[in-house]
Amino acid sequence: MIVMTCSDEKHFKGLDTQFLPSLRETAKFTGLVAVIDYGMTAEQKMRLKKHDVAVYAAKRQSNIIIPVQRLADYARVLGRSYAAHDRVSLLDSSDVHFQGPLTELFQKDNMVASPEVNPTRIGDNGSMKRWAHGQFGVRILQDLAQKPIINGGMIYGSVEMIRRYCEWAFTQCTQGKFRKFGGADQWILTWAAVENIWPIEYAGMEKWNYTLCCVNPDYRGGKVFDKGGGVPAVIHKNGGGGTAPNVHWEKG
Repeated sequence: MIVMTCSDEKHFKGLDTQFLPSLRETAKFTGLVAVIDYGMTAEQKMRLKKHDVAVYAAKRQSNIIIPVQRLADYARVLGRSYAAHDRVSLLDSSDVHFQGPLTELFQKDNMVASPEVNPTRIGDNGSMKRWAHGQFGVRILQDLAQKPIINGGMIYGSVEMIRRYCEWAFTQCTQGKFRKFGGADQWILTWAAVENIWPIEYAGMEKWNYTLCCVNPDYRGGKVFDKGGGVPAVIHKNGGGGTAPNVHWEKG
């Protein structure tokens, strides 16, 4: 089993103080951890290697945003370094921490992605609507307005399937119809899931939650609770900043 993510100097703190400790201690993940390096310092890279984290160098391209560029780099590393039949989860790291084990996720057979909880529909998401571009953007907004948003920050599946998806998605985001879309990595995953282009299974809406920060999370006793009173296994603050208990939760 593999967990793969990416980081740079600016976002290293979240990776180091939240993501990795909670991945090992709370999520009880004992598999391989790999980080794509987009400009970490030598000291930061050494710190990761001391914690038995594999670090892979990547050349940062100024004309491609990191959420899209990482698709190509994930595919490159997966194709060269890991067995096709192994299981991998691609996860955001700078603003993510874990509150429960990942065992259930790694027992899935299909490709798995996490739907957003608030808002659940594309038509209610201001960012998604602003990111859509041109006539194609207008049409896809109309077609998918009532459909769920799938977050690009958590994808799981076999190494070979995820590698092929990342290669395909990178091409769509840089050369295809989504090339001028902001948030292209999220648009392409949502489109692929809704249109059944890839065999994408939705992770549980509550347990694998990627947007609790958007709904004034119920934070008490060092944990975040969902609306039903459950404790989601994965917490995401949606776009940077800390999520661990020692970091202030912003309302909004």
